[in-house]
Amino acid sequence: MFLLVCEAVQHAHQRGIIHRDLKPANVLVSGEDGRAAPKIIDFGIAKALDNRLGSRPLQTRYGDLIGTPEFMSPEQVYSPLDVDTRSDVYSLGALLYMLVAGCVPRDFRSAHTQGEMLRILSEVEVTLPSRRVDAADAHSIEAALQRRTQPEALRRRLAGDLDWIVMKALAREREQRYGSAAALAADIENHMRERPVTAAPPAAIYRIGKFIRRHRVGVAVASTAVLLLVGFVGIIAVQSLRVARALAQAEQVTALLVGQFQLSDPLAGRPGAVTARELLDQSARRVSETLQDQPEVRASLLMAIGQIYRNLGVYDRAGPLLEEALKLQRARLGSQSPDVAASLHKLGAVLDAKGDYRGAEPLLREALAIRRKRLNTRDNRIAETLLLLGSTLRQSNNLGGAEDALREALSIRRSPNGADRLGESAVLDQLAAVLRVRANFSEADRVYREALQIRRGLPEYEVAMSDTLNNYGGFLVERGELQTAEPLLREALEIRKRRLGQDHPRSLTAMNNLALSLFQQGDLENAEAMYRTGLSLARQRYGAENAQVATTLNNLALVMEDRGDLRGAARLFRETLAMQLKV
Repeated sequence: MFLLVCEAVQHAHQRGIIHRDLKPANVLVSGEDGRAAPKIIDFGIAKALDNRLGSRPLQTRYGDLIGTPEFMSPEQVYSPLDVDTRSDVYSLGALLYMLVAGCVPRDFRSAHTQGEMLRILSEVEVTLPSRRVDAADAHSIEAALQRRTQPEALRRRLAGDLDWIVMKALAREREQRYGSAAALAADIENHMRERPVTAAPPAAIYRIGKFIRRHRVGVAVASTAVLLLVGFVGIIAVQSLRVARALAQAEQVTALLVGQFQLSDPLAGRPGAVTARELLDQSARRVSETLQDQPEVRASLLMAIGQIYRNLGVYDRAGPLLEEALKLQRARLGSQSPDVAASLHKLGAVLDAKGDYRGAEPLLREALAIRRKRLNTRDNRIAETLLLLGSTLRQSNNLGGAEDALREALSIRRSPNGADRLGESAVLDQLAAVLRVRANFSEADRVYREALQIRRGLPEYEVAMSDTLNNYGGFLVERGELQTAEPLLREALEIRKRRLGQDHPRSLTAMNNLALSLFQQGDLENAEAMYRTGLSLARQRYGAENAQVATTLNNLALVMEDRGDLRGAARLFRETLAMQLKV
């Protein structure tokens, strides 16, 4: 379909017209004979190349900015009247970038003057489309799902030809771009037909690979008789070493996985069934003990397992694995790598979940500094870290800093480049919590409702919706709106028990909040029963002495006091106090 857009632009160029405002909103797709057909519209600011359309060229006043910043060529900003067909080639490149990566090459939302636009054009380099895809980023995951794939597969799909084609079309100097829309279309066809693209850096091995993919059968037959590639022995030797290294890595990972699955083999001599958690524990031990000669693979596996532990709420196991992965990545990639920033963020998230806010804050600030330096200013990964930093600062009672971080994160999530409804709702949820503590109750109520409305429209993210249900329900309990709060808290608890298990930390929190609502409504019997269930589950998960156990003990003591069991309440209060002083 994009080839048809290029064809239409080339048609206009041949008739002496430059569009100057090519963007998604100006390409409409209709159905013709059961096929999608793009139509280019809005030639309102088009420019004639000569006088064939009238007595004088169609021009605008000198100094006017013509076009949409995210899709404008640099020369349209530097010198609006000095444009040619290659300005439209740049816009086509920006359009193609958005089609393949799901975001614009540069974000100009913060630019309010021509000077600010010039600064962004001169200082902000366009990131390769493949590098904009991050498996840990919600926007990348959504973009990949819209393209019926996964982030890693999308990254591999874009790397190479599509990266080169897009970047050649987006070259800052127009002499380095494609000379015409037809030339851009021709290179895309080269890519689709497995022919070498003109945008590719000159490399013999690349052209050979393209030839082999186009003529698999012929090459297979010929290669048995003739050694055509004698002149490329040196290059092939290097590639062979890389392939051998990759195969060795794959074999090591495969051996590790096979060894783990053998644990559940009924013929292997192990009595009883092996749970998923046991397999995870075994995998963590084996990765820590093996792959010593493959630090990159080892770091990736440690990160993945640490993330799973974090999602399970097993923070004491997640932390050491993520710390080890971070150490390996710093040694291999340097301190300013985006991968290091991702690891810092994940480790900070674990410490935040454990309540170690002093430990989490410097990690998150370091991750944020790297991401600000290495990424576009409106990148969702920056918003992701701002969100977590805002949550940490709120828990540390730095409410001003928390609100600033969250409002910046919200502006990124709502920008065209970072538009992400799930991420937006997460920021709203945290922002409401800050407003709640700052006693801005009316705005907190409005923001909670907005977050809940968004999340009810995303049923596939049910656990995220339970967060807002639980938080908003707790807010309503504080405000004395108990009957309104109870159904929200019950819904949150049911979702978490079903999706996470009843002993997950988030389930225990929801259970405590619902019990508090029942307690304040005077339903002491059911409140006590729920607190006792929560206390039993918390002790099973955390052991005898833990902050969560102490909180539940204290709440249970309050109920017993109201029920008249003063001796029992006093005993639990003493136990709670001793535990709080200790932990």
